Amino acid sequence: MAIRTSRLTPKGKRNKGQPKMKKSDITKQEIAAIIDQAEAVVNTAEAAGRELTPAEQKTFNAAMAKVEPLQERLKDELQTEANINAMRAAKQSVNTPTLVYGSTSQPRVVEPKLGAFKNSRDAHDCGLWLSAVLLRNPEARDKLEARRGSSWLATQNESSVVDGGYLVPQPLSDAIIVSREQIGATRKLVQMYPTNAETLSIPKRSTGLTVYYPGEEGAITDSSATFGAVNLVTKKRAVLTYVSNELRDDSIVPIMDVLAQEMGHALALKEDGEYINGDGTSTYGGVAGIKTLIAAATASISQFATGHDLWAETDISDLTKAMSKLADQYRVPGQLSWLCSAAFKWQVFDRLAVNSNGALSQVMVDGIPQDMFLGFPIVLSDRCPTTEAAATVACYFGNFKRATAMAERSGVRVALSEHVAFTTDRVALRATTRYDISCHEMGDTSTAGAVIGLKTAA
Repeated sequence: MAIRTSRLTPKGKRNKGQPKMKKSDITKQEIAAIIDQAEAVVNTAEAAGRELTPAEQKTFNAAMAKVEPLQERLKDELQTEANINAMRAAKQSVNTPTLVYGSTSQPRVVEPKLGAFKNSRDAHDCGLWLSAVLLRNPEARDKLEARRGSSWLATQNESSVVDGGYLVPQPLSDAIIVSREQIGATRKLVQMYPTNAETLSIPKRSTGLTVYYPGEEGAITDSSATFGAVNLVTKKRAVLTYVSNELRDDSIVPIMDVLAQEMGHALALKEDGEYINGDGTSTYGGVAGIKTLIAAATASISQFATGHDLWAETDISDLTKAMSKLADQYRVPGQLSWLCSAAFKWQVFDRLAVNSNGALSQVMVDGIPQDMFLGFPIVLSDRCPTTEAAATVACYFGNFKRATAMAERSGVRVALSEHVAFTTDRVALRATTRYDISCHEMGDTSTAGAVIGLKTAA
């Protein structure tokens, strides 16, 4: 072996004019110097064609004994330096701020407005991940490792590319879920049941106990509550879209945010379509929605007064009549609400509220205004009728949590593949989810259920 010259300057000092060395670099030099000394002992013996003498063996062992603690120190120093770099990277702005100049030419910083992601850092890092993993961009990979660490990058490659692509970072899945819940009405109304099985059976109360009047020392007649079952079978829903690889030249944050919003929007509208208008066919994933079931359960329909076939003719008595059909077992405080389209709200609820007291009723829920009418929240979905028509159920009122259930086997799972649309130079983005919806307490032809349909006059 060749003997190496020690890299250490006297007492670890740097020469004048040289940049300041990191602690880890100094430790590396100390380790190299000790190894040089140990190698020199071995080289001397090998040059003489003999084994190490006892004195040389002692010198060699003493030198190598110093290496292990220095290696432990080096490990700690490297971790500290990595943490410092990550801290500094996180402190920097995620995006270069946009400078907006007014008449005074004084710049002000404008942060990007996001719809799905909670913050621009997550959106930016998901964009870096896309560029690093799929577009093989080494600069993006280095930035992401500095910001999130190598483990955040590595753990996303869990699924085989052949089997469907790369699992995306959790913040992108979360952003799609946020967008879905912001837009959709279904999850605001149904009773949710997470499940890890394909099927789920939920007990449903059919009849309750009976009270009797026994005479003195008379026998008390017993009674039993009976229960049925609501069976849910989760099925997959999926949405697929393509993104041009030219996105590497575009702004990462808006692209990732738009993708998350669009996929969340599509999933939310599909859920609402199934929940409200589902007819039990494959068009709606086999879901029979509240519109179909209330049409069959005629006792759950409240007809507007004769001549009130237009929304402009609807008055407060038409609405309170529907509310009065709700049985006491469903009138649970905090669980009653209206479900209608935005057009119905504006033309009926808002008109009546303004004519009555000159103002619309709202309350703040988690910092977000919640529209109210007659003390009950209004949930909007344009899967409900958006135009007036005679003899049509235009609005719903009741206890939706008691009437409807959703079993969800998995949240939104998202994957990317660069191979599906390779010939068109596009990236495929796929989102899947598995759930089932059951509207089980909708009444029948003689007894109204937990939800009442408000129907215009014929």
